[in-house]
Amino acid sequence: MNPENEGQMNNAADNNATVINTYGKAVKNDGTVFNRASESERGLDENRDLSNDSSGGILLKKGDIVPGEYKITDRLGSSGEADLYLAERFGEKKKFVVKIFNRKMDEKAALAKKLQNTASERIARIYYTGEIFGRYFEVYEYYERGSLSDSVKKRTFTFDELENVIIPEINEALHDLHECGILHRDIKPNNIMWSNDHENTLVLIDFGLSSVARESKSIVVSTIGFTASYAAPEVLRNVYFDESDYYSFGILLYELFTGKTPFGEENSYTSIIAKPGNMPDRLYRLILGLTYQDLSYRHDLSNPNRRWTYDDVNQWIKGEEGPVPGYGSKGRDLDENSAEIPPISFCGKEYNDINQLVLAIGYHWEEGKGLLLSGQLSSHLRGSLDATKRQRFFASVIDDGLNERRYDSDVKISRILYALSPELSVIVCPMGVYETVRDWADAVFAALFSQARQVVFRAVECVEIVLRSGALKRAAKQDSEPEKELKLISEFEKRAEGKDWFRLRERNSYEFVYRLTGRSDLDPGLPDETIFHGLDELKAYLMADTKDGYSELYRKTAFLVESEHKLKPAVYGWLKSQGYEIPGFE
Repeated sequence: MNPENEGQMNNAADNNATVINTYGKAVKNDGTVFNRASESERGLDENRDLSNDSSGGILLKKGDIVPGEYKITDRLGSSGEADLYLAERFGEKKKFVVKIFNRKMDEKAALAKKLQNTASERIARIYYTGEIFGRYFEVYEYYERGSLSDSVKKRTFTFDELENVIIPEINEALHDLHECGILHRDIKPNNIMWSNDHENTLVLIDFGLSSVARESKSIVVSTIGFTASYAAPEVLRNVYFDESDYYSFGILLYELFTGKTPFGEENSYTSIIAKPGNMPDRLYRLILGLTYQDLSYRHDLSNPNRRWTYDDVNQWIKGEEGPVPGYGSKGRDLDENSAEIPPISFCGKEYNDINQLVLAIGYHWEEGKGLLLSGQLSSHLRGSLDATKRQRFFASVIDDGLNERRYDSDVKISRILYALSPELSVIVCPMGVYETVRDWADAVFAALFSQARQVVFRAVECVEIVLRSGALKRAAKQDSEPEKELKLISEFEKRAEGKDWFRLRERNSYEFVYRLTGRSDLDPGLPDETIFHGLDELKAYLMADTKDGYSELYRKTAFLVESEHKLKPAVYGWLKSQGYEIPGFE
């Protein structure tokens, strides 16, 4: 049993052992109710209240005997749907898990019968089922070697291990399960255990979310019946097929090889999985086949655009795989470094190269945002069966970038553009396209001192975008002496990710651009348009004409200070860039 999945807990020793029974109600043992216990087995207090567990489940103690004569030896914890206990049975060498569900399940009896009757060594056998205080429970074997989840926490799996052990085992397990008429609905590493009896055999467990499949091998399910990061797109529409388990199989293989799922905590239901750099092409093709989204041709075996299932995986194992679904009848593709895209019209010009389109978006930022945020470009890239793997990769980059919740839309767009064109060395931002860091900094400096507040705000916003997208660091690496720039950029990138950035972003922007350009002149917007080139000049200006009192000093100072006696962002950034500490105006 996987400790993470089921929440392993300390032993709950209790001398007041109790036999949980039907209290004298004679019921035929048909596998769905529990046996009547003998008087000698009833323990000390058969009326003990067992239904007040804080999780809403049933709380048993060490030594309690449940129907079927399974004696509780430890509490394993609680999952979202059930309480789990470790148990033993007199005369048996095996350890067992007693799983007591927290809710009624109408199909559990039929499901349990199918599981009890299976002869597959790759499906956890249900030894006993029944009810305790109206709660359904089942008993199955305890797997001491743990789960695939336990294994991948220690290390990822090699391609050889996946190809020769994991993939054949899971494929056969899913085939056996589906032949029983059962859809698992929650395939993930936590629910695949290492067998106690055979070193390289895997066993499917945890059928709490499973449903008995109908004759059509599809079933309408509740939206709670899946784990989002492994769920197929059709599950979002409350429809489940055999193919849905195979989609989860593909996500699982990605995780076992890389150590993480491709879409994080949630599923990106419109995205093609991007190929990790170290993943063998052969494994990547299998994952693409298993996670193909369109099920329109699932019954047409002659159509290559079907999600792969049992027979397709077997062909892959034998090295006789067909074309990857979605890439046309011949699996057409271009070189992985190709920038070719289907021709698209943007701002009055047609583009068929992704790098050229990225630059065009830099020059027409707002129009480019519309192209990306609307999903138009993503749909265009994957819009036909002749779309190449590379073009579908571009589409998945866009979708995944838009799904990133940490950033606002402009930062998302910038990050997407650099992901689409990773060799891009220029700075692409809402203010335009710049060849060098200094070119960009000079343009932002001029905008920050514009008399138009809207221009100033856009410049501040631009500083945030290039810092949070990594655009400046990319460009700085192309400079002849990047070390000083990179150190400064890294300092402000860290600030930009901090919790105080939004509150301080304007003053930080001025300080950053001052330090980046090395400029020492300050234009505080005085009526006489005086510009200062150092602190001494500012002091001399402030102290002039004060012999008749300090009213003139106050008037001059007002141009440097905002409300609440805080320095204006431009003045603050100027002083900080010259190394002055100004704690009274922080």
